[in-house]
Amino acid sequence: MPLVARLAPSLPSVHRLSSSIHLSESKVETAACSGSSGGVAPADETKEEQMTKLEQARNPNTPVKELSVLARCSDNHAQFEVARNPSTPVEALIYLAELKQMGIWWAIIRNPNCPEPVRLWIRLAEKGGYAGMSLKKFIAAMG
Repeated sequence: MPLVARLAPSLPSVHRLSSSIHLSESKVETAACSGSSGGVAPADETKEEQMTKLEQARNPNTPVKELSVLARCSDNHAQFEVARNPSTPVEALIYLAELKQMGIWWAIIRNPNCPEPVRLWIRLAEKGGYAGMSLKKFIAAMG
C-alpha cells in the first residue's frame, strides 16, 4: 500500500485541502523582485532596497499579493522571511517549499498558515522519501 494511502486517514483535512488549493501557477507580477529564484539579492540593489524588501517580507500587514511577489524573489533572505510570515498565502508557501531549501523548509513548517500535507511532504522530502514527487502531485495524490 502506498505511503500516502496509509497516512491519509490520519490527515482528515487532506481532502479539503486538495480541493481548495488552486494547484495552477498564479500569474504574479515580479516587478518588485528581479532574477531567478534561489539566489541572493541582485548586486544592483542598494542596501536600503534590500532592507525594505526584508521589512515587507517580515511584516504580517504586507498585502498577500506583495508577499506572493516577494516569494518569487531571487533573494534567499526575503524568501525565508516570506516563509515565516503568517500572512503568506498557501500557494506562495507551496512555491517556496518546492525550492527545496532546508532553511526555507524550516520556516514553512513553523508557519501557522502551513497546511499539514505541506508539512508532511517536507518531512518526507527531508528524509529522502517520495523520490522527487512534486508537492503539487503529492497533494493531488492525497486528495
